[in-house]
Amino acid sequence: MRLSVKRTTAEESQAMKTKRVTYEDIVTYVRRRWGLSSATCSIAHVKALNDLPVCRAPNRIGRGHYRDNPCPRKHRPRIERALRHFGIL
Repeated sequence: MRLSVKRTTAEESQAMKTKRVTYEDIVTYVRRRWGLSSATCSIAHVKALNDLPVCRAPNRIGRGHYRDNPCPRKHRPRIERALRHFGIL
């Protein structure tokens, strides 16, 4: 029996370490960890509350500075913990 081992180059290794975390990754983490379904707008709200850069969603253009769907207070600590888990916060 012969085993083959794939070796990664330094470039591939660095690419795996710097994988870009998506909102979907955060939503999945929160759902698996706490069983909560969090919306991407909640993640954006928590990021904005923590002075992290967020892009303005195209469907908010012309609606002022308020949010139609702010993050519920009970979800905020869990989303912040997920952001810490991924090294964003």
